[in-house]
Amino acid sequence: MTQRRSLPATLRHGAVEASLSPDHGAALLSVKIAGDDMLRPAPSIEAVAEDPRNAACFPCVPWFGRLFDGVEAGGRKVDLAPTLPACDPRYPLHGEGWTRSWGVASYTDDFIECRFASDGEGEGRFPFPYEARQIAQIVGGAFELDLSVRNIGRSPMPAGLGLHPYFPRGADTVLAFEAESVWLPAQAGGGESKALSPGLDFARGAPLPADNADFSFMGFSGRAEVRSGGKRVRLETDAPILHLFAPAGAGFFCLEPVSHRPGLFGEDMLAPGETSRLKLTISAPL
Repeated sequence: MTQRRSLPATLRHGAVEASLSPDHGAALLSVKIAGDDMLRPAPSIEAVAEDPRNAACFPCVPWFGRLFDGVEAGGRKVDLAPTLPACDPRYPLHGEGWTRSWGVASYTDDFIECRFASDGEGEGRFPFPYEARQIAQIVGGAFELDLSVRNIGRSPMPAGLGLHPYFPRGADTVLAFEAESVWLPAQAGGGESKALSPGLDFARGAPLPADNADFSFMGFSGRAEVRSGGKRVRLETDAPILHLFAPAGAGFFCLEPVSHRPGLFGEDMLAPGETSRLKLTISAPL
């Protein structure tokens, strides 16, 4: 039975410590290794309650990005209500999980499993029943997230997943990862694929773009590294796409492992009873 838990949950093992809040979208508040923050820490749980974008990381389920044209259900288009009007007053964004309260199915010193379920009912809601799970645990000196969504309905369901970690941005911040191309999403859906330009090729390590960045890297190798302030943070994931969100002039940026391109939700379908999963490991390279 899923348990209720209203306070932040803290996981500790060895040099790793993490805190998250099931009641606030199962959002991460912080991840530390050997006392160093791996992500931009949340200023407080109250700040996350006021705006989930203040979290260190939150789950995107059952889709990632904006839905400009609703979803198809039962042969008809269903328009969804904005998820977080303070962020986007027109379109649903990043699924439903990040603005919902999750229950706790299991909790130990270094492990927590959070769940929430939707019946797909209600005006403006995602019109398919599903169950979402997020497992957070400390394994082998690293912190791991395992996010999944299961179709609990009787018809095929479009499904997507993403994890949305925030990182502090400094003048010396460098990213390193390999990809094959970049997907530039349009403002009203769709987009276009382009070859990597010198300013968007991070294979040998490169600084963040000076202008606004909000695009996806396709053919992502599954491993990325953030170097900033003399610290290194390694991300390892089974996600096929890495999305970079870096507003010009902001003191943060996001590297988001995701399962589908923004603006093209619905390409992946789950059969009744089928589950989709996405994993992310955060570590500090020696």
